Amino acid sequence: MKIIDIDRLLDSLSGFLETKLELIKLDIATEVHKIVARAIIILFIASVISLAVMLISVGLSMWLNSLLESNFLGFMIVSVFYVLLGAIVYMNRNKIYHSVVENIANQNEKSEHD
Repeated sequence: MKIIDIDRLLDSLSGFLETKLELIKLDIATEVHKIVARAIIILFIASVISLAVMLISVGLSMWLNSLLESNFLGFMIVSVFYVLLGAIVYMNRNKIYHSVVENIANQNEKSEHD
């Protein structure tokens, strides 16, 4: 009688572990889908913003060219602006990196509490 109970207990435990493993797999798949969806949305938004900035930059360069009566000076001014912007970002890259990491950690902590 005890052997039957142990066998039934082992079967129940095995079934429980298999069910728990499947649940964990489904939870992981759900999280991966959320991350992929968020990444696709971010990439789309970044692409649209990049295209807008590029077109605005070309338009501004051409406007400066007509204003300065030059074929290239407007493009040079806009290029220097982007070089300066890139240098500022490069000099502050550690602050930016730590700020982004801290922000992500805070968001993860907040979502875990919800």
